Amino acid sequence: MKKSILVVIAVFTFFTHSLVFAENTASENELKPLAEQGDAKAQYDLGRMYYKGERVAQDYKEAVKWWRLAAERGRADAQHMLGVMYSEGLGVAQNYIEAHKWANIAGANGEKTATKVRDAVAKQMTPEQIAEAQRLAKEWMETDTGGLKDNTTKKEHDTKGNPSKIKPQNK
Repeated sequence: MKKSILVVIAVFTFFTHSLVFAENTASENELKPLAEQGDAKAQYDLGRMYYKGERVAQDYKEAVKWWRLAAERGRADAQHMLGVMYSEGLGVAQNYIEAHKWANIAGANGEKTATKVRDAVAKQMTPEQIAEAQRLAKEWMETDTGGLKDNTTKKEHDTKGNPSKIKPQNK
């Protein structure tokens, strides 16, 4: 039952993001140079291409690679998809702590369906694992680049030093 909830969320995520991705007709050859230069949208789009196997051979490891780069630049949709990939073990070893961490970060950055992934994953975890995932998410959000949508450092972006948006989850 718990595994089927994760699958339903993953399928919902896939189709929701597919509608947005359908607008992008850029090829791998067009996107890769932009992605390699740090363009988070191009990185996300490459991840989607590899995830779906559109105009490239399907490759979950390559999807995770590009989504991780986009996630590190603050793309909530990429953070969400990393949570899904870790929850399902697609392209990475299944890891509920990492799944929870990335889904929590994505949710804090405005990706509403990510909290459903986080909550579904939490049902598979011990309270200690949840606490570790929350600690890692908070730590990531407090880094110099955590949660930003550009390539500036957190200090350049926000001199007020706002605290992390990650809130403890009650189980």
